[in-house]
Amino acid sequence: MDTYRHLCASALAAIVVLRSILAAVFPLFTDKMFQSLGDQWALTVFAILSLVCAPFPFLFYVSQYSPLFVESRVEPPCAGLRDANSGCITFRQRVREEGSHRLKG
Repeated sequence: MDTYRHLCASALAAIVVLRSILAAVFPLFTDKMFQSLGDQWALTVFAILSLVCAPFPFLFYVSQYSPLFVESRVEPPCAGLRDANSGCITFRQRVREEGSHRLKG
């Protein structure tokens, strides 16, 4: 959010709209689902959905430093990184210089 300030409002608005839509729709089908599947199976459906979504934050973190995604990334101007000689270091230059040391541990 700090780097892409001009895109932050759109992302937050999308999250709020999606959350509101899900909050409005879930009560419409959960009662019927619990009645037809029973408590254990209905909660198992939600548990499986949670397990499927659990690795997403890790995958986003790993893909942030992947060379495949670094080359196609839209960069903000200067990204807050200053160089003494040229004045501005791009994200791609920083990743090339540092390498993927964060993935190595």
